[in-house]
Amino acid sequence: MALDNEEAIKKTLKIDSWRNLSKDKFLTFVSELPNMDKDLAMKIVAQFPEFKSLAIAGLEHIKEQALAAQKYNWKGQRQVHKSFKQYQAMLNRELERDDVSGEDRFRILQLMNDAITTQIKLQQDHQNFMLKILGGIAAVTITVLGLVAAVLSGGRFGIKGGGGAA
Repeated sequence: MALDNEEAIKKTLKIDSWRNLSKDKFLTFVSELPNMDKDLAMKIVAQFPEFKSLAIAGLEHIKEQALAAQKYNWKGQRQVHKSFKQYQAMLNRELERDDVSGEDRFRILQLMNDAITTQIKLQQDHQNFMLKILGGIAAVTITVLGLVAAVLSGGRFGIKGGGGAA
């Protein structure tokens, strides 16, 4: 959908009036900025009641969501690491038995190697997940701060690039 007029943008945000713009809808609005004409965006932003507090609330909301995602993900990571530790202890006990053949010892060592490799992969996935969260936060923060700067400067900074007054 082309975002070339206020009504199209309101429809995208599912609001009737700019006064109904919640912090969640504000963040959706910010994410749609690249699809909007900068003059139209500045005209809309000028209508926002309490723009500064809305921007701050939006950033706080992003921070809370990121922290919740991190906490949830780390909780799962701890459980996985605990399970791997228990599995490795079990394999160690098997290796300590006197009646284990050389072939069985080799299989147990291979299982330990597989477990370590899997654990490393899961840790890398966790790190990539966290980098994506941080990258998303940075992108939204930069966009919101750019929008705030544009509003506070009277629209002298362009949203898509290039300057112009609102």
